[in-house]
Amino acid sequence: MIRFKIDQETEKLFDEVKSIYNFNKETIAVRIALAISLNHDKIFDLKDDSRISNGTKEFTPTSNVFGKIIDDTDNEVIYRAVFNQKYKVCLTDGDFVSLVKLHLFDGLERWIKDVRELQISKGGHIKALLKYIEKGLLNQKSYIRKLVVKLVQTRVLLVDVELMRF
Repeated sequence: MIRFKIDQETEKLFDEVKSIYNFNKETIAVRIALAISLNHDKIFDLKDDSRISNGTKEFTPTSNVFGKIIDDTDNEVIYRAVFNQKYKVCLTDGDFVSLVKLHLFDGLERWIKDVRELQISKGGHIKALLKYIEKGLLNQKSYIRKLVVKLVQTRVLLVDVELMRF
């Protein structure tokens, strides 16, 4: 379980999202912002970014930043796997925390930008959130389609092998 602080600029974006959506749990905004950022192709260079510095807002192991799913187990391991896959390395604890901070800022920034462009008074905050949910569902649908195609191809190969036996 990790502990980290976010810089002041990230904290301002975070507070803006919290005030717009009035989430009961503030870590919901963290998970949505991370998903928004991870859905883009941006890869961060740990050496070049100032977002890694610490600020005042702190998330501790009891903050439930990544959520809990089965048997009250923290989902941090799932996020680590996603980050490791995206960056094609096994990240150290320090690099993982740094990338979480970078992606958190990126996701919050993208989210707020969309909300501002779509205008809150016209339901832009809801439209922005639905846009990201729809994109996630389409990505999942595409992934499932690829799995089904692989499964079908595997079955065809198995049938061909069975026919060749006769």
